[in-house]
Amino acid sequence: MKKSWIIVSIFEILIYMLLSLLIFNRSIDGSGVVQTPELKMITWYILNVPFAFLLIAQIIWFVIIKKHNN
Repeated sequence: MKKSWIIVSIFEILIYMLLSLLIFNRSIDGSGVVQTPELKMITWYILNVPFAFLLIAQIIWFVIIKKHNN
């Protein structure tokens, strides 16, 4: 169970990093709007919302694993 937690955590971190790099490296988004630094930050904040929920779920999962192993 701990091994699956590690694999899922690494997978989530990689996805987060790749999406963050995509947001900050693109100059024009899919609709053709030029990405200013302000728009990039807003997009990045929007990306952080679901990942914050995933982080909370990961912490809860880790606590359950710790209790189960003791």
